[in-house]
Amino acid sequence: MQTEILTSSIFGLLIIAEVIIVILTWLHRDNPTGKFWFTLTLIPVIGATALHLLPADFILAGIITRDYLIWLMLIMAVIAFGGLALRDLANDDTTPSANTAWMALSGLWLIAFAITGAISNPIFMGWGTWLDALPLVAGVTGGIGFVLYSLFLLGALGYSFYRASMPEIANRVAFWIVTSGAVLLSVIIVATGVTLYTIIGTIALYVSMFISLYGVRTYRLVDVRDAVLRIAQSLMVVLLVWVLVFATIYFLTSAQLETELFTDNPSGNIVLFALLSAVVAIAIVPARQVIRFFFSQLGLRKRPNLAQATAQYSQLVAKASTIEEVVNATTETLNRVMGVRRSALILINNTVRVKDSVELIVLEAGASLTNPTAVGYLHEKSPIYYTFAEHSTALGQFDMDYSPAFKHTAPQEKAFFRDMNLSVYVPISADNRLIGLVATGAKLNDTTYTRDDIETLTVIGQQVGTALRSARLIDDLQHLNDSMRGLNKRLENAKVELEKLDNIKTDFITIASHELRTPLAQIRGYTDILDSLNKANALKEGQADQLVGNLRKSTERMEELISAMLDVSQIDVNSMDLRFIRTSPETIIKMALEPLRDPAEERQIQIIRQSVKELPNIEADLQRMVQAIRNIVLNAIKFTPDGGTIEISAVLEPAKSENSVDNILFTIRDTGVGIDKKDIEFIFNKFYRAFDTQLHSTGIYKFMGAGPGLGLTIAKGIIEGHGGHIWAESTGHDMDNPKGSVFYVRLPVEPPSGQRRVSPFEDDMNRTQLPLSRIQ
Repeated sequence: MQTEILTSSIFGLLIIAEVIIVILTWLHRDNPTGKFWFTLTLIPVIGATALHLLPADFILAGIITRDYLIWLMLIMAVIAFGGLALRDLANDDTTPSANTAWMALSGLWLIAFAITGAISNPIFMGWGTWLDALPLVAGVTGGIGFVLYSLFLLGALGYSFYRASMPEIANRVAFWIVTSGAVLLSVIIVATGVTLYTIIGTIALYVSMFISLYGVRTYRLVDVRDAVLRIAQSLMVVLLVWVLVFATIYFLTSAQLETELFTDNPSGNIVLFALLSAVVAIAIVPARQVIRFFFSQLGLRKRPNLAQATAQYSQLVAKASTIEEVVNATTETLNRVMGVRRSALILINNTVRVKDSVELIVLEAGASLTNPTAVGYLHEKSPIYYTFAEHSTALGQFDMDYSPAFKHTAPQEKAFFRDMNLSVYVPISADNRLIGLVATGAKLNDTTYTRDDIETLTVIGQQVGTALRSARLIDDLQHLNDSMRGLNKRLENAKVELEKLDNIKTDFITIASHELRTPLAQIRGYTDILDSLNKANALKEGQADQLVGNLRKSTERMEELISAMLDVSQIDVNSMDLRFIRTSPETIIKMALEPLRDPAEERQIQIIRQSVKELPNIEADLQRMVQAIRNIVLNAIKFTPDGGTIEISAVLEPAKSENSVDNILFTIRDTGVGIDKKDIEFIFNKFYRAFDTQLHSTGIYKFMGAGPGLGLTIAKGIIEGHGGHIWAESTGHDMDNPKGSVFYVRLPVEPPSGQRRVSPFEDDMNRTQLPLSRIQ
């Protein structure tokens, strides 16, 4: 009677404890899925405990026995606990198929046990003697199902442990493996039916459930492998001490040694005991070292030597003068000291165009600022950035993925950190400002990071901050020096350019004054002659026509000079209007060459025009393009010795991509004196001359003759106004052995968007009055 009261009291206290566990579970705000499955496990456990308070011969409704109900409750508890363990790992990618298999196996087991149990109820016992064996069948069904389910659950968890993507996930799986084993073993003990074993098994089951509550409420668990290895190490030490003490006692108490060693002198016996105890104590020390070494090889953590790590890093970083060298020194130290597979340094750039965000520049060994390993962005209000910047707290990848504090983090930010495959991030600060992160990957022994590890990383991070600040100062000084050198070089170039411009200005004044004075002098001279002859009534027939013709030529010459200057002024202010019409490259070339054939023949220069009839029509300002091509050919005539050759051709350049257009490439090749390489980039500048102005000649078509130096400038402005490009190539300038030059004009078949299609009427009128010829 007293035993029954004691048993009932124990079960009652266990039920109360289980109810308290349920309350503690639902007081926790996070992990609703875990709370649901944990409660679903506790309900049948409480039910099984309560059923033990009923008499052993209790039968529900005269049909269902107490033992059957206890078995049913235990089966339901085991099934629910398996769901709890597998659902807790549902965030990882290792258990989706296991959940499906768990549902199928659980359903089959529960249905089979329910069917065999229902058939074996006492209400059916009068049906025949063959039904008398069904209670045994129900027990076998429950037992076999329990074995199969246990193997499946432990196997699924073991596979998840093998496939775990992070040590923290593997540790969580290991926690559920140990807890599942404890629950299954407790159920086996309860199922024996022996009162003492039932009490022990129920207590063990409740303890297992309380431990499971810790797993439900906490996302970062104690390191199971480390705990198991430490317990095993302690047990090995205890076993070693026990063996040594036992051997010593046995040695001292053996019958033979008792007569030889012990004497009637108590003092001598005490000395003997003291010596043997000392031998045992001395033997324990090396034995413990051997045990510790053995377990360290199994993966037991070693505390990083902080002083040695900082000293080594200080030596390496002292030699670093650039950020890249700091990165290499940091990663080398971290990989060696922390025993990690890889590490990186993440620099934080606050001067980015993305609003309210910072740029993360990931640098591993061998990377540089111009070629980083990866680049990402982090919002300044992100929980991750807030943890680094405001709390200066280290974060692990496991924390970002599973901690409730980061469940509202933007998916792209989590994905950026996850894609880097690193494990821990420690903030680096300088002047109370976050400037970077020290990042390390998984350890070589696949253990989780401890507080000692984080402390070591934090200290190294402080040194990294100092090193980065020094490296940035050095980089800034180097950049300043480079800028100063570049500025000095640009100033020197500007000085040279100014001197060239000054010379060009002087040359232009000299040439322009000469060019303008010549037609003015002619006009003045012919006017005076005409006036004198007219006053003397000495004009002969036809003489007036000749004088007027000479005046007209001089006037046209002056008009050409003024028109060229006006064209250049329009190009300078980007105000040259263009009227596009559909025309052909052949028409442009033909009209450009027509006025130049007679002057070329006078100097025995052969102009060869390749056939371009097969080329497609283009949209262009016909008059302006004729002017541009004529200026280029006229330039070739002036710098080609008598008897030379000028060849003009054009080809189609098909579009190279969907975003490009077809082009017509004009080529003007001459056998002239060529262009010096130092002058070739300046020949399109206005007023520029590549030869001595003292050689200036007023002849438009004479060899080395020159105008004001505006022809190529105007040609360039017209071509670029069409969206085209002009350039020249030459092997050099040689008066004695002419090497020739080649001018290329690339013109799009379709004009660029934004060009003005209709020019003002007044401008059209002025342009129709301009002569077709242009001077160089």
